[in-house]
Amino acid sequence: MLIITCKVVIQCPVIIMYPLSIAKTEKKFALTDAYGNRVGEIQRHYNSTLHYVVDTIFSDYLINAEVFDNKGRSMSKAVEAWSLQTMIRSEWNVDSKHVGRFVLKDKTRVKPNPSMEFVIDNKVYLLKKDFMDRTTKLTCSSDRDIALITYNKVIPPRTITIELLDDEMDVYTLACIYYLFSLRDYT
Repeated sequence: MLIITCKVVIQCPVIIMYPLSIAKTEKKFALTDAYGNRVGEIQRHYNSTLHYVVDTIFSDYLINAEVFDNKGRSMSKAVEAWSLQTMIRSEWNVDSKHVGRFVLKDKTRVKPNPSMEFVIDNKVYLLKKDFMDRTTKLTCSSDRDIALITYNKVIPPRTITIELLDDEMDVYTLACIYYLFSLRDYT
């Protein structure tokens, strides 16, 4: 079981729990703060039966995710673009209530150093994990850290801590992006 504990400096801390062994499930997993209060849910979804079959054959080739608040409203949704251009490097169309719409691009060159990039209001954000480092950083184009994501151990169950250092990114959008990042087997 994979457990994500989010320590938010600017906002309320959030814990995200989802089992690693059933990554293809469409079950909703609870988002709770550090005090055990439910603040939302995260769910993987498929657009069609064909999408599910392709994903099963090619093992996490197509990944879509959606994050809800505690009232069931969609806060962030990521849908993978499926085309010939995205067969090598994936792209997701992300719609967030906090930051709006943007395109998340996989910029990974070698699997031990995964990275994803997106642009919001002419600012380039980079989600990057270095080889043998347990910390994933979300940085802005000005080399300013926006969030730090760490985990306590490599094998499940593990606790992942998301620490927001700036209020320009919300925990729902970051949880959605990191869920995609983790399902790509980068962590």
